[in-house]
Amino acid sequence: MPKITLEKLAQMVGNGFNEMGERFKRVDERFDDVDKKFERVDNQIKEVGRRLYEMDTDIRYIKAELTEVKHDVAQIKENTTPPLEFEDLSGRVRYVERKLGIKSGK
Repeated sequence: MPKITLEKLAQMVGNGFNEMGERFKRVDERFDDVDKKFERVDNQIKEVGRRLYEMDTDIRYIKAELTEVKHDVAQIKENTTPPLEFEDLSGRVRYVERKLGIKSGK
């Protein structure tokens, strides 16, 4: 078995620590890259969340507007003579005007 001096043993141990230090450095660099990627993903998720919030706000506004339009249409229907009834009444008025000899404004 070859004899190893204390100085040689110290140098070997030192080299081993240096190699391990380099490996840890590379591992740290990889984790830094992973951290940056997670940060980008986190920012993208936040952006998606912001957009969803805006869309939800827009949808709520549209729904409120639609409810108002439905109400307005219902009011218009309530205050308007149905087309068939209007046509019937127009025909009757024309008939009465002819019988009475009244000239229509149309």
